[in-house]
Order: sequence, then structure tokens, then C-alpha cells
Amino acid sequence: MELLLWNNPIFLVASVLVGFAVLIVFVAALNRKGRVAFLMLPLALWFLFWLPWWDRRLDRVYSWFSDNYGIPNDSYLVYLSIEYGIAVTVCLLPLMLIFKKDKRPPPSTRNALPDTTIVAKFSTANEANLAAQFLQTGDLLVTVEGDDGGGAFAGLSFSGGFKLRVPSDQAEIALEMLTPSEPPEFEDSES
Repeated sequence: MELLLWNNPIFLVASVLVGFAVLIVFVAALNRKGRVAFLMLPLALWFLFWLPWWDRRLDRVYSWFSDNYGIPNDSYLVYLSIEYGIAVTVCLLPLMLIFKKDKRPPPSTRNALPDTTIVAKFSTANEANLAAQFLQTGDLLVTVEGDDGGGAFAGLSFSGGFKLRVPSDQAEIALEMLTPSEPPEFEDSES
């Protein structure tokens, strides 16, 4: 039972160690959650500087009230309420991190669109989509660019037609696939 006494040095060391552990978690939360992680700082400071002196502080306040008023009165109970209110607030404040979404990762160059080249232009969305599907069969990355009012104005193009865009390094392959080839000549054989 002696381990649980407030004035035990082991309790003081444990409180400081928990404070440093909270600081380590704070650094991790700062990277993951952003500025909202600063809600953890009061808890770390409470463990490092406020909690280790809990018993000494309460003893001094109790003796002050006893010396001045004879017995602890309502003012001492108000002090205790404030002390425990601070403790509860400091412990509950970091729980708000649960409801905060993680920061978005910085945009990476791997997910960015590559440099693209326009390889074909079509007058209707259907033609452009058909050609895009044909290019996708050759494992090419294809984007159809154009505006027909979401299909409401299918015959009218507000962007000057529908363009097929492919990455610049695949443009040559796309042009080769879209270029019509000469039909094979058949030999007439008389049977």
C-alpha cells in the first residue's frame, strides 16, 4: 500500500515517466493529426509538473485553511473542486483527438498526372469513348476531355470537340493504334 502514497518517490518518478511518454505520443500525434495534437500538452505538463506535487500542495492548502479558519471550510472544498476539475479536464482533453481525422498526406509525384499529349479529336462523346476503350485494351492510360453539358447537349460541344489525352511517352503507341491500316489484299483464286 505504501507504493500508492502520494509522497512516495516511486510515485513521483512514475508520474514524470508517464509525462515523458505523453510527450512522445504528442510528437507522433502532431505528425498524424496536426495542430490539434496540442490538446495533449496540458496532460503532459500536468503529469510532469502538477501531479508530482499533489500531496504537498494539498497539505499546504489544508494547513493554511486550518491555521486561518480553524477547520477546513467551504473555501477548501471549492479549492478541491477546482483541483479535481483541472485533473478531469486535462485527462479528457486529449480524447478529442479521437474525433479528428488524420492529416492528408502531402501529394506525391507518383499519384500526379503525367505530362499528356492529345492524340485524337472527335466530334461526339461516343466516338471518343469508343476510341479510349480501344486504347485501354493496349494497356494505355487514356483520358477523354470534352464538355457536352453532361449529355444534355450531345450534338453540341462547348469545348471544341472531344480530345483523347495519353501520357507523352505513350503517344506514339496510341497514334499507331488509332491510325487505320491498309486492308489486306486477297488473292482471287478461282475454284
